[in-house]
Amino acid sequence: MRDISAALNSFLQSKSPFWMADLFTFTLASGATLCLTSADQPVTYGSTTWEPASANACSLTRGTWSVKNTPDVPTLEIHLLSTGSDYAGGANIKLALHNGLLDGCWVDLNRAFMPMASGAFGDTSLGIVNLFSGWVGQVEITGTGAKLTVKGANYKLQEYMPRNRFMINCIHALYDSNCGVARATHTYTATIASASSLALNWQSDPTGGNFANLVAGAVLMTSGAASGSKRTVGSASAGGVAMTYPLYQVPAAGDTFTITFGCDKTASTCAARFGNAANFRGFPWIPPAETAVVA
Repeated sequence: MRDISAALNSFLQSKSPFWMADLFTFTLASGATLCLTSADQPVTYGSTTWEPASANACSLTRGTWSVKNTPDVPTLEIHLLSTGSDYAGGANIKLALHNGLLDGCWVDLNRAFMPMASGAFGDTSLGIVNLFSGWVGQVEITGTGAKLTVKGANYKLQEYMPRNRFMINCIHALYDSNCGVARATHTYTATIASASSLALNWQSDPTGGNFANLVAGAVLMTSGAASGSKRTVGSASAGGVAMTYPLYQVPAAGDTFTITFGCDKTASTCAARFGNAANFRGFPWIPPAETAVVA
């Protein structure tokens, strides 16, 4: 059962001809929205306009979605079809997806029914119907674009409860408000001497010899073809760092990046590297299960 306006209900029962378009609204974690339509012309409803495929908007199709009357999580597959440069301002949407464009993104799929009797495509006076809403899950980059799996909102019920659990390692995320460590204090800027998709060799060690602290930290490219790309540091040496996942585009000599210290979430690292033992939220002295004695 879906809520529709009385006018739309009456129109559909009249069996009059109409145009139909799917309307996709992507609300990014930043709060920005990306509005795309399956139609070949723009569709406007209220103050929102959904754009068709163009030089600044990729085209898209969708698969079927599942609807269940159980706690199972419904899903929707969306296929973005892209040349690689048909994103806002000619940007490469596949690169943007690699860089986490849709991480934490909320998706609304609506449908517009537009009467042909009005004589012009785009009459949304009957309103739009919500078909599916949920969060972007897996994003698979393909040669022709990307495949998105959108999960229904009830997938949040699958999160572990309670939020704080007894664990050996710290449960805080490094640099978050609970951790309390200032990211800027442990962030360094470096310039590339040479690079591959998996390794960055810097012109000089920006950490002053503390490169070992970069393991599990983050690299953020700030210039060049890979600008905006962020990766996790797998290993570090006096000459540079290796990443756990390759860059989509290989940086050139002279490109710049920032890099932050990482944390293995142990009490010793928290105290020695960050001087933050007071905020350590792990429980390293929990006895193992083998110590339990059954009488």
